[in-house]
Amino acid sequence: MLNRIAEIRSCINHDLYEAALALALTLPDICGKVEYPNAKVGPRYRDWIINFVDNNVFYDSCFDIINLNQTFEPLTASDIYNLRCSFLHNGDDDLQQGVRPRIDQFQLVKPGVLGVDNNGKDYGYMYQIREENGQQIHLAKINIKYFCEMLCDYAEKYYHMKNPEDFEEHTWTLG
Repeated sequence: MLNRIAEIRSCINHDLYEAALALALTLPDICGKVEYPNAKVGPRYRDWIINFVDNNVFYDSCFDIINLNQTFEPLTASDIYNLRCSFLHNGDDDLQQGVRPRIDQFQLVKPGVLGVDNNGKDYGYMYQIREENGQQIHLAKINIKYFCEMLCDYAEKYYHMKNPEDFEEHTWTLG
């Protein structure tokens, strides 16, 4: 687990953001399998995020200029799971398939694109509602570096809460 987290951080440091995101989105899968070994993939992924990721990370890092006619919506465990499925399995950002999700579209952006706060810290997330062909589109703009680092931080914290042996079955070793 720690090797995977280190590799994600290495990808981030080398601006390999899509590779970092692909690996980072697997961290809740692995941690969820450790915590809820008999649960199905979706529920265990979402439950791990709900129980082990502080939802305030999306309030604390949110873009601070919010249209007063809109409400701010932090990312939920379901949103993150939908991002995982869309990015890893569909390869696109359009989530309007089947049951309508809360977020219609994700836009992954490089560091700095969302702006910085007064301390020079990059914003990590921005929620927008926009009109498109007479319909409201709910858009989540996510700083890919921030998001990957956040998942790494929480997975690493979780790893240290557990016995390292809990992860032995969930470790991929290159020979």
